[in-house]
This record gives sequence, structure tokens and C-alpha cells, in this order.
Amino acid sequence: MGALGINLTALIVQLLAFIALVLLLRRFAYRPLLNVLDQRAERVRTSMEQADRIERQLAETEVRNQEILAEARREAQQIVVNAREIGDRQISQAREVAREEADKQLQQSLAQLRAETQTARAQLRQDYADLVIRAASRVVRQELDPQKHLQLIDSTLREADGQDNARRAS
Repeated sequence: MGALGINLTALIVQLLAFIALVLLLRRFAYRPLLNVLDQRAERVRTSMEQADRIERQLAETEVRNQEILAEARREAQQIVVNAREIGDRQISQAREVAREEADKQLQQSLAQLRAETQTARAQLRQDYADLVIRAASRVVRQELDPQKHLQLIDSTLREADGQDNARRAS
């Protein structure tokens, strides 16, 4: 994963932070929303029970039965409409908060990835410069024939590969 520019430790830390965020949202955001919805449903259920009780009482009186029954239906429908509107608003707000938090996490992850990429590029430039300086210093120290020149380049590259492998392993 190091060759791909992925820092396994940072990835694990980010995953743990994301899991912690989900758990916190579940505990502090979703449960209160569910409690509010349950309370609203209980009020609706209570209102519906009250409407049923009123219907039974008014069944005895034929004239008032139609007027009270129509009123109870209007109230029940308004309560249901209000409950749906409130529930829809609360769900919409919770989704928006979750979406914003996810966007925020994504932006933070992208910024961290960009910083790590810049660091890796800088390290690669430094390694390349070190390799060039090392090769040049060897060439300057001794005068070479073509065969010695090729041997020097091969040994320098093998040495650089060995150092790269040692860095990757650590």
C-alpha cells in the first residue's frame, strides 16, 4: 500500500473516526428524532382514540352525530397532515446534516491525500537528486573507461534500489 501512496495507519484512523461519527450520530441525532416521532405518533393515536370515543357517544344522537363526526374527521386529517409535515421536515433536516458531515469528511480526506501526495513527490525529488549527486561524485572521483562507466551506473542503481526497499519496509 505504500507504493500506492496510501498510509495504512491514517486509513485505519480515518475509518475509526468515521465509525465513531456514525455511532455518535446514531446516539445523539437519530434517537432523539425517533423519540419525537414516537411522541407525535402517540399524540396522533390518542387523538384517534378520542375521535372513536366521541363517535360512540354521538351515535346515540342522530342529529348531532353527523356534525360531530365530520368535525372529528377534519381534525384527524389535520393531525395526520401536520404529523407528516413535521416528520418530513425532521427527516429532511437529519439527511441534510448527515450529507453535510459526509461532505466535510470527504473534503478533509481529500486534503490529507493531497498533502501526502505532495510529501511523496518531494521525497521522490530528494531521492532522485541524491542519486544524481552520488553518481556524479563517483564519476568525478575517477576517470572511467566505457566498461567501468556502465559498471558504476549499474552498481549505483542497485544500491539505490536497496535503499528504496529498505525505506518501504520501514
